Amino acid sequence: MNLKTTNYGAARGILGLFEKVSWVVIAFGILLVLGAGAGASQAFAMPFVLAALPGLFICLVGFVCLVLVQMVKANVDTADYTYQVLSVARDQLEVSRQALQKSEQAITYAARQATSTTAAASAQAEPAEANQQASYAARPEPPQATGEAAIPSFMRSDAGTTSANKITNYRGAQIERTIHGYSVRNRTFATLELAKNAVDAKHLQASLEDSLGSAR
Repeated sequence: MNLKTTNYGAARGILGLFEKVSWVVIAFGILLVLGAGAGASQAFAMPFVLAALPGLFICLVGFVCLVLVQMVKANVDTADYTYQVLSVARDQLEVSRQALQKSEQAITYAARQATSTTAAASAQAEPAEANQQASYAARPEPPQATGEAAIPSFMRSDAGTTSANKITNYRGAQIERTIHGYSVRNRTFATLELAKNAVDAKHLQASLEDSLGSAR
């Protein structure tokens, strides 16, 4: 931004003219004082002070006018600098607004990606679960067992429990493998990669929200 530009050109032009007129009035008063002093020294009829009073009064008027003009020019300079500060503030506000819009768009895009990933995982998990239920329903009914054989294997005391579920720690989240797939944060996915993608999307959304909060 060029600091020499102004929005008050007419005011500056008129003030410059008044300043020149004030200097002319001061110079005219000085000439009157010098002329009165020369006349008083030749005639000896009128004292020098009385002869110089009109010139001194004119000089005083010229100085007062000059001071007033310079004060008004200072006010015009202040108005110009205030306008320039407001222009810089508006530019910074526009840049901040554009950055905020970009952050909101990024957050919306991340949320859409997470939603689409969840929908795809759910669509893949539902047919697998339906097929599993159908195959289980189509199995022939096993013969009734008695005694210890009637107790399910997972309820027996000698049944192993180490291979029932498998937990995977990924970026602070626990991904648990179940019979329906991979469960993380109360959501089930068909594969481990889809579960990890959901965790990544959640971390990306949290980081974008943090950056948006700091930008505000």
